[in-house]
Amino acid sequence: MSNLNKLDFVALEVSGRNYLKWTQDVKLHLTANKMRSTIIADNITPEDMKARAMIFIRKHMEEALKVEYLAEEDPRSLWVALEERFNHQRAIYLPEARHDWQNIRFQDFKTVNEYNSEICRIRSLLKFCGEELTEADLLEKTFSTFPPSCMVLQQQYRERNFARFSELITILLLAEKNNNLLLRNDQARPTGTRAIPLPEANIIAHHENNRGRRNRGRGRGRRSERPRHGRRNGPRNGPYDRDHPGNGPRGRGGRGQGPRGGNRNAQVRQAQIRENPGPARRPQNQHNLCYRCGGTDHWSRTCRATDEEIGEYHARRGTREANLVEESVPMDTTLEITDFQAANGYIED
Repeated sequence: MSNLNKLDFVALEVSGRNYLKWTQDVKLHLTANKMRSTIIADNITPEDMKARAMIFIRKHMEEALKVEYLAEEDPRSLWVALEERFNHQRAIYLPEARHDWQNIRFQDFKTVNEYNSEICRIRSLLKFCGEELTEADLLEKTFSTFPPSCMVLQQQYRERNFARFSELITILLLAEKNNNLLLRNDQARPTGTRAIPLPEANIIAHHENNRGRRNRGRGRGRRSERPRHGRRNGPRNGPYDRDHPGNGPRGRGGRGQGPRGGNRNAQVRQAQIRENPGPARRPQNQHNLCYRCGGTDHWSRTCRATDEEIGEYHARRGTREANLVEESVPMDTTLEITDFQAANGYIED
């Protein structure tokens, strides 16, 4: 069903508005399919060819026209009937085409392309209606409708004796492009001034500034300058080495205080706790103490205290805690009654 609805061109309308274009399309397609003889008078063609031509013509007609000419079975008779009904379009278009030709002026159009398109349309319509315009007519119409400000230019074009209208249009298009370029250069800057180069962004400086802004992030401080990959001028310090200068305790505050943005107040407080391990310095919540160094601002798995600090903390902790010492009683000890009597304060004889 989709193949039946597929048309090669626009179908003929009931009003006949597109009849002229439709007839041209039908003739070209019938000629291409070797069926043009079916619409010529006194033709002798096989019946199957007539049937195929009839199917093609009715396929490109609107439904109302198909119903109206349903009784027609010969393509020649159908072609004549449509011609008698819609062939008056030539007489209708001819006065309009003549009016457009008489009133067209080159100075009424903004660009040469617009003028060329309109004059070619009028020429084609007049040719279809039976009147043909010559090259001399087109050249004279263009010269006689030049703007008054281009009077000298019009005389120069006349002296060149163009033989074809297309040659004049080519010269006019080239002159139009050159004039637009001249106006664009004149409007670029005032007369007598030099061209100032546009400011160009320094990409290297831009990246360095952006890197500095990223290093001053909130809560992290300024990063230390160190090679990112491999060893360059010395031994490599990993991000978790104890001797690395940026591996101090971290905190949320203290912008730029200490390496890698560590909290300086937390470091001072931890040093005071290690120096004065009194009851007033003890943290209230013993469950949050780091069992390695005794700090309260981190967990033991993130502790970065040195071995010396850890040893000192455990030594101080041993002096404050009571160690349970149990005396082992030998298994071969024999107790007598006198041991219990001495404990009660008397001895029986």
